[in-house]
Amino acid sequence: MFKSLFNGNQRTEPPLPGLFVRGFRGERDLHAMSALAAGATEIDAIPAGISYAQNPNLDRDVLIVELDGVIIGYGWVRWWPEPDGSWLYYHRGYLQEDVHGMGIGTYLLSQTEGRLRELAAWHTDRSRVMLGADVASAARPTARLLTGHGYTPTHVTAEMTLQPEVHLPSAYLPGGFNVQPATMADAHTIWAMKTAGWHSRPTDGHLYRVFVQDSDPAMWITARTADDLAGVVLTEIRRGIGLVTDILVAEAYRGLGLERGLLLHAVHHLRQRGTGEVRLFTEVETTLHETVGFRLRETYTRYLKPMG
Repeated sequence: MFKSLFNGNQRTEPPLPGLFVRGFRGERDLHAMSALAAGATEIDAIPAGISYAQNPNLDRDVLIVELDGVIIGYGWVRWWPEPDGSWLYYHRGYLQEDVHGMGIGTYLLSQTEGRLRELAAWHTDRSRVMLGADVASAARPTARLLTGHGYTPTHVTAEMTLQPEVHLPSAYLPGGFNVQPATMADAHTIWAMKTAGWHSRPTDGHLYRVFVQDSDPAMWITARTADDLAGVVLTEIRRGIGLVTDILVAEAYRGLGLERGLLLHAVHHLRQRGTGEVRLFTEVETTLHETVGFRLRETYTRYLKPMG
């Protein structure tokens, strides 16, 4: 069904009259997706002003929901290896508020799961392949939908926010460390830091190439000694919101205060680039972030089920 659904303009009709889930068709769909995202607070919603040329994988990764010919929602899928050696096939969906409770979310879930099973067909051993989604604390109907379809809650991620009116402490680094500009030549060292704790490191280089392709060294801030790249903070700007995506410190330099110093440098850097709010996601204790001025915005529970 999915191979035909994602073939050109063909649509697959669900049991509800007038409701269709189909593949992505290009710029025209983006306008409707941007309008839906304008009402969403999640920074991973499709942002307004994005171009099809910037995201050629939308053909593969996006599903469009139509009701009586009008786009009323969309879903997207992604997948990646987890540090424990498993693979996560992740999905997210957005629907207009006025169509909730009509069974559309259930149908979209079945379609995104089907799409992810297609994409995961290359795995010869599916014992460590998982379907997954994140659910905000207030989204109880979504949580019930997932648990009703075999998903189990596993862990909680805190989304922290730093508002523009919050006064920042001065940026610093502990003695013996200096902030220096990053270049793409640092990418391999940074990737090694990022994957150092992984149970099973990718061996084909694909994820590293994706990391390099999606990276902008101008948004990296490094802490160095005379000899080593000791730590780095990775940042992005999405929908006008600053995002701290990772704080990485080499094992030999942990416990010296680099994490807080790098976080402060990151927030100052993002503010200098014109962002107001800054957000980050963390699964660890949040006191470090609170000392800089971050406060809890939302919590998300990860739901998983074996793909089988």
